[in-house]
Amino acid sequence: EAMSSGRQHRPSADPWPPAQPELQRRPAPSGTPMAAVAAEELRKPQIGEVLREGFTVWLAGVQDAVQLRECVFYLAHSETIRCRTLQCITLNGVIFLGSILFFDWTIDPALTMLRRLVHEDEVWATEFV
Repeated sequence: EAMSSGRQHRPSADPWPPAQPELQRRPAPSGTPMAAVAAEELRKPQIGEVLREGFTVWLAGVQDAVQLRECVFYLAHSETIRCRTLQCITLNGVIFLGSILFFDWTIDPALTMLRRLVHEDEVWATEFV
């Protein structure tokens, strides 16, 4: 499917991280030491190449993220996407509220009880807890 930006979405065509090329042994040209051929095959990419590629991928992700119009379009036209979005929001809400309730009902009372067990004379312990 073509998106409105003119780019095509191909998640399987551009794997991340990019696949490493297979090492293929080839005969050394006459007069070339085998070590030089092996060094050429094992050349690591320069840091500039890696940074440039990483920045390009990051920038493409930012461009995709700010295209709210496309997001709303797909959300409005696909029942599957609406359903999955609602499921995601519900799951995140349950986890968020559950963590707050877990803290309020278990961790905070346990720390309060621990503070009561520690004698008030031991100031360093009460400040730590």
